[in-house]
Amino acid sequence: RSVALKALHRVELALLDTLLDEARLAARLDLPGLPRIHAVEDWRGIPILVMEYLPGGTLDARIAAGQLTPDMVARTTLALCET
Repeated sequence: RSVALKALHRVELALLDTLLDEARLAARLDLPGLPRIHAVEDWRGIPILVMEYLPGGTLDARIAAGQLTPDMVARTTLALCET
């Protein structure tokens, strides 16, 4: 399966906590357009988030390009607020 990797190049405790928080939050969500989290790994001391690959770029890029429907934005926002 195709996956996307998100790595923290500078390992600081605060950044590691942020990555783990992101993984926990994303693991609770099941929404179209948001990747499923498969694992959090460590490679040579660098924490890596292994997630489902979704074509179309990052969420920021998709928002900037106007690729998200208002319905998708509303469902995603509600789901994030409920967690």
